[in-house]
Formats: sequence, C-alpha cells, structure tokens
Amino acid sequence: MLSLRWRRIGAVFAGGLVALAAVLAVLAVQVRGDDGVIRGCGSSFDVLAGRTDWQVWRAQDLLDLAPSASGTGALTRTAACPTAVNARTAWAGGLLAAAAVVAVLSWPRRAASSRTAKCRDLTRRLAMSMLSVGCALTVAGLAGVALLVANPKATLFLYVGRPVVVLIGLLLLAPAVALMFAGWALIVATRGRKIEPRAGDEA
Repeated sequence: MLSLRWRRIGAVFAGGLVALAAVLAVLAVQVRGDDGVIRGCGSSFDVLAGRTDWQVWRAQDLLDLAPSASGTGALTRTAACPTAVNARTAWAGGLLAAAAVVAVLSWPRRAASSRTAKCRDLTRRLAMSMLSVGCALTVAGLAGVALLVANPKATLFLYVGRPVVVLIGLLLLAPAVALMFAGWALIVATRGRKIEPRAGDEA
C-alpha cells in the first residue's frame, strides 16, 4: 500500500497532467510552410467548438495567395493544420487518460492481510483503471461527436449525412465502451465474491 507521502505526490502529478492537457487543448497550433513563414491553425478546443475548420484554413490560405496572383503558393494551412491539430488533440487526450490512471493508483486503499486479499486488491485497482480510462475516452468521444454534429459548417457533411457521422462515431467508440463495461464487470465480480484468508496465506 502506498504511503501518504506517495499518495500526495501521485495526486499532485495527476493534477499536473490535467493542467498540461488543458494547456495543450487551448494553446494555438502553428505550422511552418515551405516559404519558412509560420501560420496559425487555432487550438484543438477551437476545432472541437467549431470556431475553425478546414474551410477557414483554406480561405485564409487563398487570401495569402491573392496578392501575388501567381497561384504558385502552397496551401500551407489546408495541408498541414488537420494533422497538426489532430496530433495536439491526441496528446491532450493521452495526458488525461494518464492522469486518470495515476489518480486511481494513488487512491487510498486498506492494507491487505493475506496474499489472496493482495491479489484481489490488485484486481480492483486494474478494474478501476479500466473503468476510469474507458469512461474518459467514452465521454471525450461523445463530446467530439456532439460538437462535430452541432457544427453546421463541417466539411464532412458535404460528403455524408449527420446520421452516418453519428453511426461511425459510435462504432469508433465501441472499444472505449467495451473497456468501461469490462472494468465495471470486474469491479462487480470482485465485490460480490468474499474470499476468506487461509491460515497458510498470512504474509
């Protein structure tokens, strides 16, 4: 069992990961073009909230090319912003998942009195980690689908309808939902089974 000092360190570390994820989500993403000029794409939060998207990036690129009237410039934002923003969003989501795992592992637990109890405690910790990560990924995925569907200017709707987008989003969330339910089922199984320590199991 972790001491009070290490539990506090884990809580501070988890809080730091959450703060870092928030900073990454609101920090503007920048890309460098072939001409060496740095251009802004907005933040991951701006994309999820529908404040900027592929159409905005393309319009800004076209405005940059308009004065030259040569048509030889590259559409830097249109080509690079989607990948850069998606990478930033993935990093923020990964930090949130890591914070959830650290918080679960740092949660105070009762001392185990036998090998069997220690094994059961480890199983519960694993189950809580699965449940926390599954819930975090499911909520983030549902929020992303909701924001995408609520954005009437999304370029994706030029090719497919909203019901198809919702269906694909729910299918992509299937692994996260399965992880969440697996963790919940494991927690229920460990709580419902009372194991009495044997004489030879004493640590």
